[in-house]
Amino acid sequence: MALVTNEQVIKALRNYNPWWRNPSAAKEEDRPQHRVAYHETLRIMQHKTIRRFAVLSGARRVGKTTILYQIINHLIDNGVNPRNIFYATFDNPVLKMAGVDMVLSAYDSMYPVEG
Repeated sequence: MALVTNEQVIKALRNYNPWWRNPSAAKEEDRPQHRVAYHETLRIMQHKTIRRFAVLSGARRVGKTTILYQIINHLIDNGVNPRNIFYATFDNPVLKMAGVDMVLSAYDSMYPVEG
């Protein structure tokens, strides 16, 4: 028997990704100042010939999530389908118990990535 259900994972993901329902929802968490890490992360993500992940790491409470919301807003403002933007934190006990594979599978079952 699974520790968490697919429905619990989907509920958590919907809470973490309000732009799936309302594309302007991430703007509520946005800040007007963009730090160097924001620009560097965008540069890495938008590189045309090298496909890779951009990893933001750092101590707690230094602004990693703020930078992610700024990037999410940038992507939505530049035409990326909000349902192709996925955010999850494994500090959440439901997602932590579910594990990466189950979380990604739940997301894919909700919104298969387009484009």
